[in-house]
Amino acid sequence: MGRNKIGAATCKEVQRIELSHLIKRKLIQKGKQISFPYSWSDGWGNPSGNVWMTTNYGAEEKYLKLKYTITDRYSGDKTHYDYKIQLTAIPSNLGKGEVLYFLCPVSGKRCRILYSAYGYPKWKSREAYQNRLYYDGQLSSKLNKANDSYWALNRQLEKMENAKHFPRSYNGIPTKRQQRMERLTDKMDYWDYERWQPNSFPAYFRNHLERKLLKDWENGFDVNP
Repeated sequence: MGRNKIGAATCKEVQRIELSHLIKRKLIQKGKQISFPYSWSDGWGNPSGNVWMTTNYGAEEKYLKLKYTITDRYSGDKTHYDYKIQLTAIPSNLGKGEVLYFLCPVSGKRCRILYSAYGYPKWKSREAYQNRLYYDGQLSSKLNKANDSYWALNRQLEKMENAKHFPRSYNGIPTKRQQRMERLTDKMDYWDYERWQPNSFPAYFRNHLERKLLKDWENGFDVNP
């Protein structure tokens, strides 16, 4: 498994293990023990790390077992890791079945996602990191927030559009996926409008625009024809 970069990091760019993803892919199943390889890739599709996982969802014991090796980039020394992260199940609020959670091995709190970031060799929850793990929008300045939000939504929509064909409607009613895409499109339109507002431009350009408009007004130019 590779090392993560050092510096302010976001939840999406570091390696993560999502419980919902494992369940969706049927890599965790009630009453079964399942072993499988699990890998990550960087933003260019290049392999960035892999681990061997074992999930156990039994009546007596529930856990995720991780087995991997980390190679020191300077000395070349290898460190082998083989440990369990406990799972816990609580009754669903819907009154049907139960909901699984990881038990963070550091904080002991329930969580649905585990992260490996800032060079820490093991996996733990976001709240367990002393160096903060940011959400994407938290690293955007006021000037960049609208632009960053617009392009993040654009990438999300493109990914959904490029996925394998899915029905847009059923019996004349938009599918849940289609409805979600429409909501994302509305949000993208909002941020597209916001990123062209004066507040999204640096102070120098705003001041320059104000001076120009004032000068045009003083010269008798109708700035609002």
